[in-house]
Amino acid sequence: NRVARTNDSATVKGNFDKGMAIAGDDFALRSNMVRAVLRLGGYHAVVRFQNLPWFPAIFEKEVKGNVALRPGTYKDMLNAYLGGYANSGRLAEVEKLFKSFIAVDLKLKKDADAESAKKTAARKAVAQEREKIQLNIQELDKQIREEKDNAKRDALNKRITDLRAKSRELFAAHEEANRAERAANEKASQMNERLSHVYNALTNCYKNLARRYMESSDPVFLRKAVGVQKQRIANVTAVNSKLDACNEIMNLALAI
Repeated sequence: NRVARTNDSATVKGNFDKGMAIAGDDFALRSNMVRAVLRLGGYHAVVRFQNLPWFPAIFEKEVKGNVALRPGTYKDMLNAYLGGYANSGRLAEVEKLFKSFIAVDLKLKKDADAESAKKTAARKAVAQEREKIQLNIQELDKQIREEKDNAKRDALNKRITDLRAKSRELFAAHEEANRAERAANEKASQMNERLSHVYNALTNCYKNLARRYMESSDPVFLRKAVGVQKQRIANVTAVNSKLDACNEIMNLALAI
């Protein structure tokens, strides 16, 4: 922050590079360093990005496609980055960057949804196999009650014992499959949330363009923002996110 007040971009960059080298693969520390540069107190939001021309590349490298970032942190970083450009006249760069973020997050969401479906199918397969075993045991129990021959009854009991052992194995397998399914569902949910955040960031980019270039809101940019929210409705699974997008579209329609 002290260096930043001198507008000495090279020194800020040098210190940032040293810090990132020390951080190495420490994800939490790297994220904090990126956020620290976003919040440099010595710069007004506009001046910050004009005087740190190297920062957009760092932001893209550290943030785009970084699934280790929690959705809330991802949202904060996107908004902080956008805030630095809001009145800089360089929002076309942000538009391009956020569109590339959307492309990456769409793929991440598609992959996460596919993995979630795969884990659900695996869990259901184990459950169905276990259910079949239970039905077989019930049928064998019925046969035992009706069977008069002791040797045959012993054989049927042996089969039940084997099936019950298999059922216990499947119970453990089902518990494991259930945990895997929950983890995959959680990841898919996070990818949905990430995608929503970047759609909103691009929407806000267009709203800022509307405010910057026209005394009143520019319908061209606001209609682009509507298009972004329609993409959000089409591509994000969460119902609450779709409802938020509908509300945003109505507000944009009023502004138009």
